[in-house]
Order: sequence, then structure tokens, then C-alpha cells
Amino acid sequence: MAGALLATLTRRGADGHSVFAVAFRPGSLHLAAGYAPGGLCRWDGERGRLMQSPGKREASSVLAVAYSSDGTKLAVGTAEGSAWLLDVATGRRIAADLGAR
Repeated sequence: MAGALLATLTRRGADGHSVFAVAFRPGSLHLAAGYAPGGLCRWDGERGRLMQSPGKREASSVLAVAYSSDGTKLAVGTAEGSAWLLDVATGRRIAADLGAR
């Protein structure tokens, strides 16, 4: 059915947090969500489960998320102007401080 709600994804402890950015990984139903204050979660939209919620909270709200065209990297940007790249397979930062110039 076109336009039907497939799932509502919620994260425990996220009460009162606002989602500012969402991006789907190319070729999948995996998505990344950036929220305030200072967080990033990755979801398996097909199964409706949280895949990764980094333990470290960012000092600033995550306002932008975007996957690379091959889906192997995730770019993240914050309200304070910092940006970094994550390796999607490991969840680790592979480049940091891209916005600091």
C-alpha cells in the first residue's frame, strides 16, 4: 500500500529528543538519524531494530547525515560546525574535524 506506515523507530532514553536529519543507506532500508541534543543512531528499518547508537554524545546537535553512494561511509555534521566520516561497517570515525577550518 503506497504511503503506509512501515514502522515507528524509537530509542530508549530518547524522550524529548528531536530528530533533525534522516538518511537511507543506498540499496537498503538501513537509515541514520541525527538528533538533538547531540546524537546519532543507525537503524535497520526492515527489522525495526537499533543497529548502532554510539556511546559518546556529541556536544552539539547532529543536523546533517548522508551516506556515500556506495553506502560504505556516513557523513555527519553538527550545529557547531564540526563534521566527520564514519565507516559504516565498523561504526568508527575514519575522518574527523572536516568542518573545522
